[in-house]
Amino acid sequence: MHRTRRPSLRRALASGLAAVLVTAGAFIGVAAPAQAASDPALTATVTVNPGSGIEIAVAGTGFQDVQAQPGQTAPSVYLALVTRDGYDVDQASTPNTDAVVGADGSIAGTLTQIAAKLDRATSYDVIAWPSRSFPSASNLLARSAVTIDGEALYPPASTTTTLAVSPSATAASGTSVALTATVTPAASGAVEFFDGSASLGSVAVASGSARVSTSTLSVGGHTLTAVFTPADTASTGATSDAVAYDITAAVEPEKPTPAVSVFLADGVTAYTGQALYDGDTVVVKGSGFVPNAPATDGTRPPLAGAFGGAYVGFGSYAGDVWTSAGRTAEYTKWAVSEGDVAKIGGATAGAVAIAADGTFSTTLSVVRSATAPDGARFGVRTWAAGGAVYAPFSTFTVVDASGPAPEPTPTPKVTVSKTADLDPNGETVTVTGSGFLPHAPDTDGTRPPLQGSFTGAYIVFGSFAAEWRPSTGAISSARKGFDTKWGLLASDMAKVGGAAAGAVEIAADGSFSTTLHVSKADGALADGTWGVYTYAAGGATYAPFETATPLSFAAEVPPTDGPKVTVTPASEVDPAVENVLTVSGTGFSGPGAANGVYVLFGETSLWSGQSALPAGGWIAQAWVPTILDGAFTTTLTIPAGTLEPGTSYQVATSAAHGLSLTDRSLDTFTAVTVATPTTTTPAVFLSAPSVVQGGSLTVRGSGFPAGVAVTVEVHSDVVTLGTTTVGDGGLFSVTGLIPATLPAGAHTVVVRAGDITVEQPIAVEAASASAAPEAVAAPVAVCTARAVDGAALTWGVKQSFVSYVNGPIAKGSASIAWRSGSGAFNTEEGIGRVAFGGAASFTGHGGLLDLTISNPVIQVTGARTATLSAYVQSKGYGGSASVDGRVVLANLTLPAAMTRGGALAWADAAATLTAAGAEAFGGFYSAGESLDPVSFTFPLGAEVPCDTATSGALAATGGTMPYGTVWVGLGMLLLGAGLVALRRRAVAGRSA
Repeated sequence: MHRTRRPSLRRALASGLAAVLVTAGAFIGVAAPAQAASDPALTATVTVNPGSGIEIAVAGTGFQDVQAQPGQTAPSVYLALVTRDGYDVDQASTPNTDAVVGADGSIAGTLTQIAAKLDRATSYDVIAWPSRSFPSASNLLARSAVTIDGEALYPPASTTTTLAVSPSATAASGTSVALTATVTPAASGAVEFFDGSASLGSVAVASGSARVSTSTLSVGGHTLTAVFTPADTASTGATSDAVAYDITAAVEPEKPTPAVSVFLADGVTAYTGQALYDGDTVVVKGSGFVPNAPATDGTRPPLAGAFGGAYVGFGSYAGDVWTSAGRTAEYTKWAVSEGDVAKIGGATAGAVAIAADGTFSTTLSVVRSATAPDGARFGVRTWAAGGAVYAPFSTFTVVDASGPAPEPTPTPKVTVSKTADLDPNGETVTVTGSGFLPHAPDTDGTRPPLQGSFTGAYIVFGSFAAEWRPSTGAISSARKGFDTKWGLLASDMAKVGGAAAGAVEIAADGSFSTTLHVSKADGALADGTWGVYTYAAGGATYAPFETATPLSFAAEVPPTDGPKVTVTPASEVDPAVENVLTVSGTGFSGPGAANGVYVLFGETSLWSGQSALPAGGWIAQAWVPTILDGAFTTTLTIPAGTLEPGTSYQVATSAAHGLSLTDRSLDTFTAVTVATPTTTTPAVFLSAPSVVQGGSLTVRGSGFPAGVAVTVEVHSDVVTLGTTTVGDGGLFSVTGLIPATLPAGAHTVVVRAGDITVEQPIAVEAASASAAPEAVAAPVAVCTARAVDGAALTWGVKQSFVSYVNGPIAKGSASIAWRSGSGAFNTEEGIGRVAFGGAASFTGHGGLLDLTISNPVIQVTGARTATLSAYVQSKGYGGSASVDGRVVLANLTLPAAMTRGGALAWADAAATLTAAGAEAFGGFYSAGESLDPVSFTFPLGAEVPCDTATSGALAATGGTMPYGTVWVGLGMLLLGAGLVALRRRAVAGRSA
């Protein structure tokens, strides 16, 4: 594009003046030459300074007609370098000069330009035109083409080429070797790579780099180079330094040996020869099945000439004759390369992929053909496929197919004892299930504490949405539970907190039975359905465990004022086991609740509220002294063998203390039904594991034939405790007195009913009227003990009980004073027995509470174990003596014994209340609770013969109160005094 630069003001004025003068000259008659001279002409001679610029020597002729402009001393013209046929001149940037015209019409001038402002692809001219003007077609005097030597002006840029080879220095034959050339500076062109003089290929340079790969280099040394050839003259070519490279012979890898492993259906447990059944499944895993052409090449389509793979089948060998179980995919698979699976019909046709490393995995069905000859060997066989013959692929793994078929897995089912007309205010239902068997890994837990093992099922009463099942992806908010149990294996119950935390045993056959409290509680889902639901627990998802049993409630009856009680369990109570009834009450308020509430269990015929609460005849009772907002919860323990099927039982409540005689506002009666025992195994239960000479012992039995006469005896000196007849439910009960003359020590209770004999061990404890040591057994020459005299005992019984007796409720007093003791201790066996004097007395409630614990006995049974027994005495209702017997109050956990000046001492031994001790306290405390720690010291004296307490021959010693005497008598005393069982309400926690 032509650009005209605006001339300077001076130039413009000069040009204007010249024009005027020219015009004036014309008007004054300046004469032109008579004959024109030759036309102006230019010649341009270019001198190139390589890489720098050019110098143009301009010479001209024929310019004699050029006139001097006003103010000029001689005529002159302008010279400039312009693009071919152009006129664009810029005084500041265009090479230009002026030239004086000689007398002969010649001119001369020099123009210069740097290389950077010249374009090698552009052609240039020099032009001449009158001074004091701009060039144009109308005033151009002469033009001449300028020839510039571009090669000389623009010398090519020097480049270098470097070559890198990977892997470095050497590679095994057949390895891909990469040659990378780098051109510096980056220039367009191509690099050709050479192995010696042999070309390895030419590659265009991109971003200064070119790369070629080859795997055809022969074994031996090589000289590798890279030659860069530029695409134009702007750069020079360059050859890299030679790179010496060595190709070594490739080591042929050793062919792996084909091998087969057989696993059980889970694919993890190795098959070890166990008998499998017809229709069972095994997982077959192979390794080393790699091609070895041409031996492993197929000889027929579709894999003719290619790797034919291997057949994997189940069948039998009779001698050397193979019989396949079948050609279907169930029994025979064809293992081929992954890329050939589709060619033989895919997985549905039995195709199995062999990985590049020669491994495969598949499943086969086990079948035992009925026509197989005797001695046939069943198992898994592999052999070359597709017509190939290749011995290494031939393997055989024996599988025992003679096992019996397993029983079909039962379908989980749930039955609920009552599903309609349920009490909306609350009712207990029994839920039984079957078929809840492990099905790993589907029923394995995904979180602790049962992660990776059978996690059972949740058994839930609640309100669930229509889409509630975890197996369909339902979220947890679709399930609103109100009472939940966790069914799992017995061995895992403790891991989730045991029965107290809601654990329910799932038996080995997949069955369970539990109870749920159902009520039309607040908080149900808006679109939910009441029911009993089960589903896999512990994070597992298993659709068969998902069951739903809808429940419907009776029309709600407006609530009425007054106390209400729920008992769990209240139906089908098993008489053969110990039962713990949970009793919850609401509405227990008003004046009648001033002293708390009595909770009692016994036969329905005992009391119906038509009279004062009877003081005797109850099987179990408790006192809840503190009631919050009219509500309480407590428990009653029913010993095994106590209940008779067919007899009607109830849980009754009554106002406590003196109000039990007159106030009937808290009377309630809740029926408890007894299940008919299904067991056929006779069992015998003793009221206590030991009994004092002259004491009472109750023997109960279950599972005996109805109507059969029963005789109960104590051996070894045969003593008959009593006889009776087995009831309709297979139960009986016999209570008798142990003769005072029966030797202390180990004995056996023998129960005979027809041809059935059942035995139970019993320990008889020597009776003692004082704290004096018991008479020792006949001396045994090989056993001696050390006499103990002046023994000391420190024990506060239980501080919380002492505080209660001294407190504002009982308003009584407590006195504890133990006297020294005597006995014997076997230092070699670490066992012994010492009887102490003294007593702990508790009185209160205006004299109605009168309890004495006296003459305690410490029986050390081992380095860390001991028992503490004592006499328990109390006044009965009306002042008569009703309790008078010895009981094992506590089990002691001993610290390490300390020796002090010839004496053994135990400090602060932990004391845990026994079941018999809990009964002695009338149920005020539960078995297992802690009593105050016990400290005692045995001064060791002279050697004495061993007795039953020091010989180590007696497995368990220490007396206990007869079941029907001590704790029941004490309970009736407290009941008559208005202080039954002293059990704290569960919701309030124990305060004593």
